[in-house]
Amino acid sequence: MTMDFKSRRGCQIAKCAFAAVLGVTVYVAREWLLRTDFAPRFSEGRFRSLEVGYPPRDVLTALGEPFSVAIHYLRKSENGENIADGSSMPLVLEGSKPFIHYAEDPKFEVVLNYSKAHRDRDIFRARQIVFRNGRVAELAAYNLWGD
Repeated sequence: MTMDFKSRRGCQIAKCAFAAVLGVTVYVAREWLLRTDFAPRFSEGRFRSLEVGYPPRDVLTALGEPFSVAIHYLRKSENGENIADGSSMPLVLEGSKPFIHYAEDPKFEVVLNYSKAHRDRDIFRARQIVFRNGRVAELAAYNLWGD
């Protein structure tokens, strides 16, 4: 049994419509799952415009203050690299920029967290900036899918 042109065209349109609906459904579900709160002045465009090597003050000018800061003490590994030893000191920002002192000190790694999970969720878009030796060492943008 053969299909005529109109029947085949109708099947093609139905397949395209199904694919479009499926794509929109997946996109909406992903956006809903990854609901994220960003720091007040954060912008994805400004985040992407930053580069490795920027000083802390330029990052603050571009993005404002982060939600939180983690400060890790660095120690020398066996091969001479500075690595975080796992201990961190949580730091609450209150108007001043106390973490800049640590960010400029080569003994510390400072991580600025510009995003957090929406309400009680543990799935979100993580946006972090890592400083070593007084400069941006890493710009981290990834989806955190819980524990």
